[in-house]
Amino acid sequence: MAGALARDPNIAGYMELNDSLNPPAPAYGWKILNDLVFWKNNILSLIQNGIPKIKRAVVGGNYHRADGLGFGGMEKQPSVRVIEEYLTHLGTWDRTLSYYHNVN
Repeated sequence: MAGALARDPNIAGYMELNDSLNPPAPAYGWKILNDLVFWKNNILSLIQNGIPKIKRAVVGGNYHRADGLGFGGMEKQPSVRVIEEYLTHLGTWDRTLSYYHNVN
Protein backbone atom coordinates (compact mmCIF):
# COMPACT_ATOMS: atom_id res chain seq x y z
CA MET A 1 0.00 0.00 0.00
CA ALA A 2 2.85 2.35 0.82
CA GLY A 3 4.16 1.83 -2.70
CA ALA A 4 0.85 2.84 -4.26
CA LEU A 5 0.62 5.94 -2.08
CA ALA A 6 4.20 6.95 -2.84
CA ARG A 7 4.09 6.48 -6.61
CA ASP A 8 3.66 9.22 -9.18
CA PRO A 9 -0.07 10.17 -9.33
CA ASN A 10 0.21 10.16 -13.12
CA ILE A 11 1.96 6.79 -13.46
CA ALA A 12 -0.89 5.41 -15.58
CA GLY A 13 -2.01 8.74 -17.06
CA TYR A 14 -4.78 9.29 -14.52
CA MET A 15 -4.03 12.97 -13.92
CA GLU A 16 -3.88 13.69 -17.66
CA LEU A 17 -7.45 12.38 -17.93
CA ASN A 18 -8.62 13.83 -14.61
CA ASP A 19 -11.08 16.32 -16.13
CA SER A 20 -12.77 13.55 -18.11
CA LEU A 21 -12.73 10.98 -15.32
CA ASN A 22 -13.83 13.47 -12.65
CA PRO A 23 -15.76 16.23 -14.39
CA PRO A 24 -16.25 19.43 -12.43
CA ALA A 25 -19.64 20.39 -11.03
CA PRO A 26 -22.22 21.35 -13.67
CA ALA A 27 -21.70 24.90 -14.86
CA TYR A 28 -25.06 25.52 -16.47
CA GLY A 29 -28.56 25.77 -15.03
CA TRP A 30 -30.10 23.41 -17.59
CA LYS A 31 -29.51 19.69 -17.22
CA ILE A 32 -29.64 19.06 -20.96
CA LEU A 33 -26.86 21.60 -21.55
CA ASN A 34 -24.71 20.05 -18.82
CA ASP A 35 -25.28 16.60 -20.33
CA LEU A 36 -24.29 17.81 -23.81
CA VAL A 37 -21.10 19.42 -22.49
CA PHE A 38 -20.28 16.23 -20.55
CA TRP A 39 -20.71 14.01 -23.63
CA LYS A 40 -18.83 16.43 -25.91
CA ASN A 41 -15.86 16.51 -23.52
CA ASN A 42 -15.78 12.74 -23.09
CA ILE A 43 -16.11 11.98 -26.79
CA LEU A 44 -13.24 14.40 -27.48
CA SER A 45 -11.17 12.73 -24.76
CA LEU A 46 -11.89 9.33 -26.28
CA ILE A 47 -10.85 10.53 -29.75
CA GLN A 48 -7.71 12.27 -28.47
CA ASN A 49 -6.55 9.57 -26.05
CA GLY A 50 -8.04 6.29 -27.23
CA ILE A 51 -9.61 3.49 -25.24
CA PRO A 52 -6.30 1.82 -24.19
CA LYS A 53 -5.03 4.97 -22.48
CA ILE A 54 -8.35 5.58 -20.70
CA LYS A 55 -8.54 1.94 -19.57
CA ARG A 56 -4.94 2.06 -18.30
CA ALA A 57 -5.67 5.20 -16.28
CA VAL A 58 -8.82 3.75 -14.71
CA VAL A 59 -7.40 0.28 -14.02
CA GLY A 60 -4.14 1.76 -12.72
CA GLY A 61 -6.13 3.25 -9.91
CA ASN A 62 -6.17 6.48 -8.05
CA TYR A 63 -4.57 6.81 -4.63
CA HIS A 64 -4.33 10.59 -4.53
CA ARG A 65 -7.83 11.97 -5.10
CA ALA A 66 -10.33 10.73 -2.55
CA ASP A 67 -13.16 12.29 -4.54
CA GLY A 68 -11.99 10.75 -7.82
CA LEU A 69 -13.05 7.73 -9.84
CA GLY A 70 -11.43 4.50 -8.72
CA PHE A 71 -10.05 5.80 -5.42
CA GLY A 72 -8.18 2.89 -3.82
CA GLY A 73 -8.13 4.21 -0.27
CA MET A 74 -5.35 5.02 2.13
CA GLU A 75 -4.91 1.54 3.61
CA LYS A 76 -5.48 -2.07 2.67
CA GLN A 77 -8.98 -3.40 3.11
CA PRO A 78 -9.44 -6.10 5.78
CA SER A 79 -10.11 -8.78 3.15
CA VAL A 80 -6.82 -7.98 1.39
CA ARG A 81 -4.92 -8.16 4.69
CA VAL A 82 -6.47 -11.58 5.45
CA ILE A 83 -5.49 -12.95 2.02
CA GLU A 84 -1.98 -11.51 2.35
CA GLU A 85 -1.55 -13.08 5.80
CA TYR A 86 -2.84 -16.44 4.53
CA LEU A 87 -0.55 -16.46 1.50
CA THR A 88 2.39 -15.42 3.69
CA HIS A 89 1.56 -18.31 6.03
CA LEU A 90 1.55 -20.70 3.05
CA GLY A 91 4.83 -19.23 1.85
CA THR A 92 3.40 -18.16 -1.52
CA TRP A 93 2.96 -14.41 -0.95
CA ASP A 94 6.35 -13.46 -2.48
CA ARG A 95 5.63 -15.50 -5.63
CA THR A 96 2.11 -14.06 -5.87
CA LEU A 97 3.42 -10.52 -5.49
CA SER A 98 6.16 -11.17 -8.05
CA TYR A 99 3.59 -12.47 -10.54
CA TYR A 100 1.33 -9.47 -9.92
CA HIS A 101 4.17 -7.00 -10.56
CA ASN A 102 5.16 -8.80 -13.76
CA VAL A 103 1.57 -8.69 -15.07
CA ASN A 104 1.28 -4.95 -14.46
